[in-house]
Amino acid sequence: MRFASISLFVIACALLYYGTAEMFLVPRHLRESYFTAERALYGFLPTLLSLALLASVGSLWARSNGSANFRRPILVAVRLAIGAVLALWVGLIIIADLRQG
Repeated sequence: MRFASISLFVIACALLYYGTAEMFLVPRHLRESYFTAERALYGFLPTLLSLALLASVGSLWARSNGSANFRRPILVAVRLAIGAVLALWVGLIIIADLRQG
């Protein structure tokens, strides 16, 4: 059960990273609208799918601990994933800044 939750957590983090990158960093031209069908398909959909996977990870963590409270493990999974993706973004920003300077 732990292997399944860890692998789902990694997949959810990858989807969250991909979704945020597609939503915020892939405009085709300068004045492109954020509410296009392609942006929704490649940006919002992976982000929402990652949140669903994180909810399943939280419920798996709660079941493995024998807890009946699912809210706290789900919130912990979401916070850890957001923290991991933010750390990755900050690392990429630092690397980009070092390569330019």
